[in-house]
Amino acid sequence: MPSDDSRFELRPNGDQDFLSLHANCAFAAAEIVLTFSLSEPQEKPHRYTIQCGRDQHAVLQPEFLRYMNHHCAPNLYLDMQSQCLLCLRDV
Repeated sequence: MPSDDSRFELRPNGDQDFLSLHANCAFAAAEIVLTFSLSEPQEKPHRYTIQCGRDQHAVLQPEFLRYMNHHCAPNLYLDMQSQCLLCLRDV
């Protein structure tokens, strides 16, 4: 399943009925992968929001970023101040 950016692909996540975001190309450590924006802040979280302040939640744009999954040893970092997705290690 394509995303809005050909560098990424949405794929089914195992046996579950969920999608996850995967890279279609290589990214180098310290590379800015893309810039993002946030929807208007919302008071209540839901499945696709991230917390961006005390009692504030927002949806990432582009929308396909909602399919990023949490990992204890992540490849990417959401820099909220610069609003960019930064590569932490070669992918």
